[in-house]
Amino acid sequence: MEYKNTKRSGILFVLLSILTINIFCLVRINKVKKEVDYFSNSKNKPFWPIWLLGFLTFYIAPLIYIARLSSRIEEKAKELNIEKPRTSFGLTFNFAFFGILFIFGPFIAFHKFFATLNRVEAILNSNPVVITTLKEEKDMDIDFKDDKDASLSEEFIEKKELTETKEETKGISPRVFYEDPSKNNINSTKWRVRYASRKDAIKTFDTQEEAIEFAKSLAKTDSSKITVKSSR
Repeated sequence: MEYKNTKRSGILFVLLSILTINIFCLVRINKVKKEVDYFSNSKNKPFWPIWLLGFLTFYIAPLIYIARLSSRIEEKAKELNIEKPRTSFGLTFNFAFFGILFIFGPFIAFHKFFATLNRVEAILNSNPVVITTLKEEKDMDIDFKDDKDASLSEEFIEKKELTETKEETKGISPRVFYEDPSKNNINSTKWRVRYASRKDAIKTFDTQEEAIEFAKSLAKTDSSKITVKSSR
């Protein structure tokens, strides 16, 4: 995102807000909120409902909202190693609310607010690291899509093999039988299911429950009977 306006004036903001009964404040802070949401990778509540509460709360509610935005701008400034200018929640709220007794308080608060925001966005516009990061994220998205396609291909192959196995079992009752552990077969898994008349049409399992479950899934296609045999 390119930040087009990086020369906003806090003093002009206060004057125009007073002249327009805070309508200019609504428009400007709403734009600032969108920009802060973008570079802080988070989302704030809309400003306009808080702005309406300002007429009932002597502008305290909107001021707290703006002070929270100021805090997030400060976090980004620290991340970018910006020492000056600097804003914060306390600075914005205290100068804008209590400083109004000295007239110039709000001008100081919003001058710091927009000066820091302008500095942050100017660095983000010219920082090549941001472009690199976005490129890396784009590459990650491409890799993820490739992995997803690969998993879909594997799932398709498995379904195809299962379909072919079921076609071979038509007219043949699957049999579950126990292999004698005394046989000299290191790779033996004891329980086997014969699902076709071929010699190699055997699937092995560790437990009787797994073998019977597999045989049942095959028997559903042609209502075959399941025979369980033990050679012990």
